[in-house]
Formats: sequence, C-alpha cells, structure tokens
Amino acid sequence: MSHLKTDNQNQQRSARRNRYALRLLIGMFCVFWVATFTSGATAQVPVINREPTLKAAYLFHFTNPRYVDWPELQVALNPPFVIGTVGDDPVNPILQVKSAKRMVGNRAIQYKKITKLNDCQGCQIIFFSGSANPIKTGQLLQALQGQPILLVGEQPGFLNAGGTINYTVKNNRIKLQISIKNSKTNGLKIGSELAKLADIVN
Repeated sequence: MSHLKTDNQNQQRSARRNRYALRLLIGMFCVFWVATFTSGATAQVPVINREPTLKAAYLFHFTNPRYVDWPELQVALNPPFVIGTVGDDPVNPILQVKSAKRMVGNRAIQYKKITKLNDCQGCQIIFFSGSANPIKTGQLLQALQGQPILLVGEQPGFLNAGGTINYTVKNNRIKLQISIKNSKTNGLKIGSELAKLADIVN
C-alpha cells in the first residue's frame, strides 16, 4: 500500500515538473517570436528622407524651357543660369554640388546663397526654404515682383505673398501649387507639361 502511495506521489511530482517545463518552453518561444517579428518589421521599413533630393530635382526641371519660359532677352545674353536659395535647407548642398555638372542649353548652372536683396540680382530661380524668416521672405517677394525670376517656396501663404510655385509635402511626396497670375506678373510662361503636374491656384 505504501508503495502505491509513493508511486502516485512520484507520478504527480513528475507531471508537475513536465507541466512547468512545458510552460517555460512556451514562454521562451513567445519571447523569441516577438523579438524576431519586431526586429524584422523594423528592418523592413527603413525611413528615408527623400524631400531634399526631390526639391532639388524639381528646381532643375524648372530650368527646362518646356516647363518654364523666360523672356527671350534673358536667354539671348547667355549668362550663367543662377539658382539661389533663401534660408538653410538640406537642399542647398545638393544644389551646390549638382549645379556644377548641369547646363541649360549653352548656359552653365550656378548656385548662389541669398542673404540680402542685392544677392538676387542675376538669379533665374530662387527657392525660399521653410526655415527662412517669414518676414524676410515677404520683403524679398514684394521687392522681386515684376522681375523675370521664378519664385519657389514651401511656406503657408507663399503664393498669396507673390510666389510662383509652392511645394506641399505629404507622406514624403511633393506636390506643386502654381500661380499663373504671379508668373505672368514676372514675365514668365508656365508650360502646359508643368501645369499638368500641379494644382493651379490662380
């Protein structure tokens, strides 16, 4: 009788050990699975900031006569085609490096950092960064009205202040807003191919 009792106790202890070992094994597997899934998901979704590259690409595209037409007098003189920027932005070093390798017809492209109104002289395109002082941006836009310069920005109210093209960014994508009215004020003609890519505001 005592032998049977001892065997039953041993079996119960063995069963408890087996259940404990099983729970421990399942717990370790769950931890391993969660860690693997989480690290895998993180590795598969890298976040790349493409905005500076896209901004620069658009600015270079705007130099194409199919997209924007400058007055013939400006083109006939064959000076360098100058792209200026106002404010600090990651797009600046991209423009500085790539401008040296590009041409607009027979005209070399040059990059210029603008800090005051006099720096705008000779520019065909000026990009106003979102980091630029809004008051300074407004003053420059007002002073440049009627000049054959494509004014590109990314600030709220940019077109209302006299800008020509405004960038809006959503989900790492850039959309264009264009003021035909302001482009005509500055003697520029927006090509139909560019107009198809943008929202025409006025």
